[in-house]
Amino acid sequence: MKSIVNDGITTQLNKSLTEQSEVLGVKSVVVAQNTLGNYSNVLSDSRNRLKVSVPLTSFNELLITPVSNIFTGSFLYDRINDQKFITSTRLNGTVSVLDSICSCNITADAGSYSVVRSKRVIQYQPGTQNCCRFSAVFNMGVALSTQRAGFGNAQSEFSFGYDGVDFGVLRAYNGKVHCVLLTLTAPAAAPSLNATIILNSVVFIVPLTNAGSAGIPFTAFQIAQFGYTNWIARNIGNTVVFTYSGGVGPQTGTYSFSHASAVGTFSTLTTGQLQITDWVYEDNFNVNPALSKSVNKQLGNVYDITFSWLGYGEIIFSMFNPAIGEPEIVHRIEYSNTDSKPSVQIPNFPIQFTCGSLGSTTAMNLNTVSMAAFTYGSIPRLAGPNFTFSVLKSIPSATDTCIMAIKVRYVMNGIVINSSVILDTISVACEGTKSTQINLVLNPTTLSASSITNYSRWAYKDQFNSMTVVDNLASTYTGGKVIASYYLQKVGSIEKQYERSDFTLFRDDILLITAFSASTSDISANISWIEQF
Repeated sequence: MKSIVNDGITTQLNKSLTEQSEVLGVKSVVVAQNTLGNYSNVLSDSRNRLKVSVPLTSFNELLITPVSNIFTGSFLYDRINDQKFITSTRLNGTVSVLDSICSCNITADAGSYSVVRSKRVIQYQPGTQNCCRFSAVFNMGVALSTQRAGFGNAQSEFSFGYDGVDFGVLRAYNGKVHCVLLTLTAPAAAPSLNATIILNSVVFIVPLTNAGSAGIPFTAFQIAQFGYTNWIARNIGNTVVFTYSGGVGPQTGTYSFSHASAVGTFSTLTTGQLQITDWVYEDNFNVNPALSKSVNKQLGNVYDITFSWLGYGEIIFSMFNPAIGEPEIVHRIEYSNTDSKPSVQIPNFPIQFTCGSLGSTTAMNLNTVSMAAFTYGSIPRLAGPNFTFSVLKSIPSATDTCIMAIKVRYVMNGIVINSSVILDTISVACEGTKSTQINLVLNPTTLSASSITNYSRWAYKDQFNSMTVVDNLASTYTGGKVIASYYLQKVGSIEKQYERSDFTLFRDDILLITAFSASTSDISANISWIEQF
């Protein structure tokens, strides 16, 4: 037998060993370095299989988190689907579509602004992650301007974009919209006279008529019907809620109401507060600044933002690497153990694209082609909060009549609503001499005849615990979209239960149950819904 001396004799890698091979016997272990820089042995199981950390069930099965598609949006056929998107502009800003590209355009006017956002709010479910993916083509950054794309609303935001000339990622938070309440204690009486309403030191002359037997709620309705520059007015009972629509921040001017007979006083529901904006520019990205710098933002690219809230979860910003065709993280906000306050106050967001002048006088645009939002985790059918509303109403013959209406409020407890309402069940019964058609109508163009016997007398379902208001007085309407239709025999009934994705209502949406018959009929209707917050 040949004796082998430990002289460093080895074989080449990838060569087969033979009986004549001379080798150096080496004992080795596989080690791994952790994030603290320390090394430890990589373990195997009892069958010498390398142990890899993967999520398993208690039966040692691979645990897989489902991906729930919440929203998808595009601009095919060069149109903006008003059931999916909301646009907002000022000072000659526009939103346009050409060749499936949606453009938020601003002019050379200082203060010009353009926004397109998804109507659907991507609802956060505790214990899950929310993600949005979108394409964007940014304009070259311009001083005193902003371009942003991602999750966003007036209060909070997670987005990619330009802060002036610098590209980076943004966490914005603590924004509040100014909101005031006008409480009426006496209605308008004859003769018909104008009311003077002062909002943030701006005077509005509002025509009011005799409320008659309708009383204070009709005067509140008439006040809310008037158009107020930079304010959204909504009547509920004896009150009118005014929400500032010109942006977040305090509106510290004067507020008053005066009329010959109607009496009302203002109180503040929410004092506006400017957003706190934490920009991190790409030079300071903490994961992969090189990828961000290598990407030409004036060309089309795909971006990804993922957050796991629970108040203090991480926020991850990723860009698709064109060299490998996969997303890579460029920056991560590790929020846990950094603050006692949550990263954002309400983690329910639309997908939003914003292009605006903050004093710049350069025309520019921000473009997108498509977007999607997902939840990583299953979304169970919610058990509540659950509310119901019932109405019994007689309808005249051959007249399409509104039986009842529910509406998602604009604000709740002084906070702009960014949650959704899911239609659960409806049940309708009729008794007449002819069959009856029942329709569900979404967002009518007009509701009521604005008379003391036929107006929208919105009432709280639960002022402090429900996002909705209801009405059973208004009987006429125009426009709107019929989203479901059912036919009942002359004496008949129907009950329908809906799935989560069937009918979802968002801020300011109105849903009607209407009835039409060739004969007079008695209609009883009930609707129940689930509020997601």
